[in-house]
Amino acid sequence: MHLLKLLWLTIFTLYGTIALAEGEKLAGLVIYNATHSLSVVNLEEAETNRELVDILKTANMACSVGIWRFYPRPNFSYDLGTFPGYQIGFDENYRCFNIAPTNGDIANMLSYRSLGPISTDNRLDLDQQSITLYSGKYTSGQRLTFTSSSQYPIINITSTIRAQSFVITGQHDANPTTPEDSRAPVFNIFWDLNASVDGRSLCVQLINLNPQEERFKMHIQNEMEYIDKDGITTQIQFNALRYYTYQVVLANPRLCAERFDVTASTITKLSSFTEIL
Repeated sequence: MHLLKLLWLTIFTLYGTIALAEGEKLAGLVIYNATHSLSVVNLEEAETNRELVDILKTANMACSVGIWRFYPRPNFSYDLGTFPGYQIGFDENYRCFNIAPTNGDIANMLSYRSLGPISTDNRLDLDQQSITLYSGKYTSGQRLTFTSSSQYPIINITSTIRAQSFVITGQHDANPTTPEDSRAPVFNIFWDLNASVDGRSLCVQLINLNPQEERFKMHIQNEMEYIDKDGITTQIQFNALRYYTYQVVLANPRLCAERFDVTASTITKLSSFTEIL
């Protein structure tokens, strides 16, 4: 198991370095069983292909970059009040997981997707500053992505999609060894349809100023609630959106009356499986 992980990590690192040099960190997933492996080519399938289903029946390990979800129903869905499916990975880093404990049940999942800004040519760059909205909880249903280059503010979002979950991605390190926090993406979610700064809003920012904690470039919000500044569980009303960089917010704190920092304690490692270290 560890030899397989080391071999795949060596191959991934070789090609991943080239991708990073081009300003990209691409999502990926490889499934292993006792005799062979399968690289998942498509970033999403509304009906899982037979080759993937077959290897998942006897799979014992999955290595991923990014967050991948497998759903019990076709078209990225599950029945309300039932099991919402499996999640492999929880951030932008290369990780391997023991998926054997499902006893093959993951093979019964009827659709899957990688979470984030999937492009029309089947690429998902995790360094792209973006927020992807999903019409159902646990990133199920329809998806809609806004990037840092979208025209902001985005108003009256509910006329297009009623977001029940979302994922944020984004590079803020020009050099991974020298983090540039000033470039970290900040997405301001508004209760007000017209993104009024006088109304209630919540800034979700991919930044962690504690040097003792791990940094993340992804955030997944499986349900639209959070613990507010008064310690109260609050429902997020996602009706409009603005984008800033952390540098802009620092210069004008009024832009973000309430903030949610993505830290080791807030990201919540939601992978369905135990990581193989």
